[in-house]
Formats: sequence, structure tokens, C-alpha cells
Amino acid sequence: MPFDLTIDRHYLQYQEFLMECFAHQGKHAVGLCKVCARGVCRDCAIKAEHSLACSQEHAAFAEKLTEVQFASLGNAQLYRAQRYVQPLASLALIALGLGYLYAYDDDLFGWLFLGFGLLMGLTHFFPRRKKKS
Repeated sequence: MPFDLTIDRHYLQYQEFLMECFAHQGKHAVGLCKVCARGVCRDCAIKAEHSLACSQEHAAFAEKLTEVQFASLGNAQLYRAQRYVQPLASLALIALGLGYLYAYDDDLFGWLFLGFGLLMGLTHFFPRRKKKS
């Protein structure tokens, strides 16, 4: 079966839009440096942790940047979990406070649990407003 030339025609049609390596003009880039976003070819690309870099200095910085990004993703997942845990914890504290107040008349711990549960619930449903700059 002969080679399908339509692939080559499409490649040639969009060849002007392909990014080139910043150091080797005419060579196609295989990726972008994570730090400076310059195109790098296979010869220039330095593999950093989960990314590419154009130099050793940028490789070290790219690895630190990746650590910060993964930490940020972890914080986002923690915030997502907090949306469900905080209301449940506030309901548990309110129930515990009511249980103490029912079992022991005017017990200080009952009022503390009830107040803390209400405060936690209010801070969840009415968060602080950010100041406008």
C-alpha cells in the first residue's frame, strides 16, 4: 500500500505554525521550558521533574516550581474536603453540646460545645469577605 500523502500535505500546511527551538533555528520544538516558556528541541531539552527546561539553572528552578505547584494542589484538595468536614463537625459539636445540656443541667461544657459548634457553622456559611483593593 502506498504512503498516504494527505498527512504530509496537512503537516506542510501547518508547518509555519510549529514552534522552533530557541537555540537551533529550523529545528522543531518538542516542548517549552517551564521557567521561560521558550521552545526547546530534543537536543536542548533538559528533563526536570515533570517538565522540561532549557538550561541547568532553569531545571533547578523548574523542579522547585513543580514542588510548589503540587503543594498548591494538595491545599486545594484540603480546602475541598473542608467544605464537607466543617459543617459535619459543627453539627456534631452542636449535638454534643445539646446532649451535655440535656444530661447535665447548665453544664459549662455543654454551653462551650454548643457555642463553638454554632460559631464553626456560622463561619462556614458566612465566610469573611475579602477587602476590595
